[in-house]
Amino acid sequence: MQERVFHTLAPLYGSWSRVLVLGTMPSPKSREEGFYYAHPQSRFWPVLAAVYGEEMPQGTQARAAVAQR
Repeated sequence: MQERVFHTLAPLYGSWSRVLVLGTMPSPKSREEGFYYAHPQSRFWPVLAAVYGEEMPQGTQARAAVAQR
């Protein structure tokens, strides 16, 4: 029997939202960290930082701030 995995991460959105980013089930590392794209090999945060011309965000709060731009 396959183990059931539940998506436990809350969406990050607000009145400022303009773009919808769709992904697949969060990785075990993302679920462990409690935030999206937390695996060290994920290219999501470096690419998003480059789009905004910023340094790679470190940690959940910095990543949330970049995502909320």
